[in-house]
Order: sequence, then C-alpha cells, then structure tokens
Amino acid sequence: MRVWAKSGVAFNGVIAVVVGLGCALFALMAGLAWPAIVATSVALAGIAWLMTIRQDIRRHFVVKHPFPDEWHEILNRSVSFYRKLDEPAKRRFERDVQIFLGEQRIYGVEGQEVPIETKLLVAASAATLSHGRPDWEWGRTRDIVVYPKAFNDEYDVADGAKIAGMVQEHGPILFSDRDLKYGYQRSADGYNVGLHELAHVVDLEDGRADGIPGDLNWMAAMPWTDRIHKDLTNKHGRHLKRLLGNYAYTNEAEFFAVSVEAFFERPKKLEQRDPELYRLLSHYFNVDPRTGRVIEPVD
Repeated sequence: MRVWAKSGVAFNGVIAVVVGLGCALFALMAGLAWPAIVATSVALAGIAWLMTIRQDIRRHFVVKHPFPDEWHEILNRSVSFYRKLDEPAKRRFERDVQIFLGEQRIYGVEGQEVPIETKLLVAASAATLSHGRPDWEWGRTRDIVVYPKAFNDEYDVADGAKIAGMVQEHGPILFSDRDLKYGYQRSADGYNVGLHELAHVVDLEDGRADGIPGDLNWMAAMPWTDRIHKDLTNKHGRHLKRLLGNYAYTNEAEFFAVSVEAFFERPKKLEQRDPELYRLLSHYFNVDPRTGRVIEPVD
C-alpha cells in the first residue's frame, strides 16, 4: 500500500485543474472581475485537490507515528515472513501494517474487545500478501469481525464448531482468534487462517469466487484458469493433495486460498511438488516467500 500514490495524486491534480477552469468559465459568464475569478478558481481547485487526496494525507500522518516497540516485538515473535525481511523491507511492512490498522474496522463479536496482538496478526496477513504489490489496495467496505474461537454455520461459538474463518461475498471477514494465533504459532505447517481468508478477498476482487486473483485481466488469468481446471478435474497435479490436503479440492476458491497458505508457509515443498503453481503464485505476489525478497523491484 502506498502512502502517496503518484499516479493518483497526478490524476487528482488534473481533476482539480478541470474544476478550477470550470469555475473560472462560470465566473466569467457571471460577469465577475478577473481578480475575483482567479481567486475563486484557485481556491476551489485547491479544495477539490485536497478532497481527492485526503486518503493520502491521512496515510502520511498515520505512518509519521513511530512504530510501537510492542508491535515490533509481536511481529518479530509471531510472523516468520517479517523476520526474513531486511531492515528497509521491515520498515515498509510496518508501514503497511499501520495503514491497514488505520483504515480497517476490526472489532469483536458482541462488542468484545480485540487484543492488539490479534489486530496485528490480521494486518500482518494483509501486509504479507501485498508486500510485493505496493499498488494493491485493501477495500474498506468489509468489516473484520473476530470471534474468540471457531464458530458454526449459525455464527455461534459452540462445542464442535469448526469454522475458523469466513469471507462472505458482500459481507464481513470473520476470524477465529484462537485459530488465527494458532496459525502463526506453527508457521511451517501450511495452515494460516489469516492468509487464507485474505486470499479469498483477493479472489473476490472482481466479484467472483473462482480461484483466480480478481485484479488480473483475461489474458493474465488464462494460465490460472487452465491450471485450476486441471487440478480439480484430476488431470494434473493430484500429487499436490498430500501437501495441500483434501479441503483444497473442495472448489476453485478453496484451491487458491490453500495454495496461498502453502506458498508462504511451505514454499520449498510447494516448488518441489508443483513448480508451475509455485511460479504462478510467485509471479502474481512478486515475492520469493523463502527469503521475503521482492522479485521485481518496487519503488
């Protein structure tokens, strides 16, 4: 996530100029004197520009705050991807965490307080997926609701409940606090509900849960379509089942989400078992999960 989106700031500047010129034309037609026309046009253009970059301004002030030592300790203790990063990359990761927490609504079910560790793990999941893609923006239309532990189809925490997380097509993102923390405690088992559910958000970017990153154009999506079809129809890659597990083969969306978990938590094994799938994921996320290094440099 960028603090100042250069292309966006420039585009918004163009919009502001157009607003200013429109105001000048209107004032001229109204017969105002030139000093008044200039002053009014400049003022309104400036207001329009500030309104369009207000998100960038808010982010600027969010990341100006020092990253708390407590947050650093939690990330260093719990997030293996963060530990792999060099110092500049860690600063960028921390900035993404600050922005995410500053913009997203994270609250507990029935008004329960959400511990800062839990919020940080949710934000770290987002920062991990977008680390190599700084232009990615997490939408702010979904609330993030944290349950104390697994819940059932009725959204109740009850004995025997097994749902650790869920993303509704047009609704909130749901997490089990217990399962979220468990996933980060065991960072090499391929299970991470934070990465899994946010991978669903990536998939749903275009409104379809089809196992294909939602921001890809149709040409870039073709290899994904072919790859997932082969896997789910038993024509290719069934050897992955031992690594990904049965749940990955439920449907296209779950195959993508579980593959993302394996990519970040068991990258060496995924590359050994299926170099093609590993290549698709590394190309899309633009990161080598074994080292945390970005493949194509980002500014």
